Amino acid sequence: MARVWRRIGVIVLVAILGRVSAVDAHPEHLPEHFVIDVHVRLAGEQVEVLVRTPLFLFANVGLPLRGEGHVDIRAFHSVDPHVEGDLTYAQRAANAVESAIRLSSAGELIELTTHDVRLSREENTAFGSYEQARTQVGAGRQTREVHHSRGFVDVRFVGWREHEDALAFTPTISPALAGRTTFRVTVNGGGRVRTHEIAGDGAAVRLLE
Repeated sequence: MARVWRRIGVIVLVAILGRVSAVDAHPEHLPEHFVIDVHVRLAGEQVEVLVRTPLFLFANVGLPLRGEGHVDIRAFHSVDPHVEGDLTYAQRAANAVESAIRLSSAGELIELTTHDVRLSREENTAFGSYEQARTQVGAGRQTREVHHSRGFVDVRFVGWREHEDALAFTPTISPALAGRTTFRVTVNGGGRVRTHEIAGDGAAVRLLE
């Protein structure tokens, strides 16, 4: 039976949403620096976004664990009984990730819809390219266990933009974590691949002019 891990003093899920103070976030328990990988693929008006977030950022949300601290894969995709509504643990994680990345086109926020959520082990390097990341996130049923402190949450979103000539990215993360976070955003579109390394300071960065 899955047990729920609730470690007091480690960053909570809402820290990703930027709603936690520096006192609550307890950044001393986190690495000095970490990267959140983002792939943005443009196909006309469609925007596909793949995001890889370190799993340790979700530590205090009550992840369903089994054995020696591995996330219970089956339970991860089931309804979380500790919160109101019918959200699964995976959906809660995806919602948090969505709130941490803001894409806009000509000043209009691009609304994103979650399509896939998957856990990946720390040795997985699929996010080195869009093609590999897309295959990894949509790989279907997962069987390999992932340790709660040494893996990733991978999410695939899809959205639509009205203006094809402009795109901006705004990181939204707790000020307590901004100085140690880098968003590595790779844009695929128009026959080009462009990579931007963006500090987590909340400032908007133009990905396309």
